[in-house]
Amino acid sequence: MSAPFAKAIARYKAEDVSGAIAALDPLLRSGKPLPFEVLLLAAQCFTKAEL
Repeated sequence: MSAPFAKAIARYKAEDVSGAIAALDPLLRSGKPLPFEVLLLAAQCFTKAEL
């Protein structure tokens, strides 16, 4: 598990959705294929976020 992903999970569990999105940002912008877990957490964050 990568450090940004672990940080995002911790922030998401602490109800800090914007912090979780910020932690996932480097992974999402990397252009590399992402594991399902990362995509699922990103989807949950963006669904829960008040945009």
